Amino acid sequence: MINPPATPAPITAITISHTMARVYNGGIEMITVILTIGLVGALLYLVDTQIPMAPAFKYAIRVIAILALVIYLVRVFGLDIPLPR
Repeated sequence: MINPPATPAPITAITISHTMARVYNGGIEMITVILTIGLVGALLYLVDTQIPMAPAFKYAIRVIAILALVIYLVRVFGLDIPLPR
């Protein structure tokens, strides 16, 4: 007999609260996440306003920093993205 494909569990408030509890109890506190976002934003601001360089390089730095921040946040909140080593 052929089994039907499994459907993923819906994302609910309980799922989100369990993820948040895991983040908090797992050693990464929310203040660390907020400080990381603020630090990346401040560094991007300083690069944009204080360092004279070609706009293409500034854009590349912005894209790389934002992608790294998104990957960090996704991994912190429970989705493991396999990264090449």
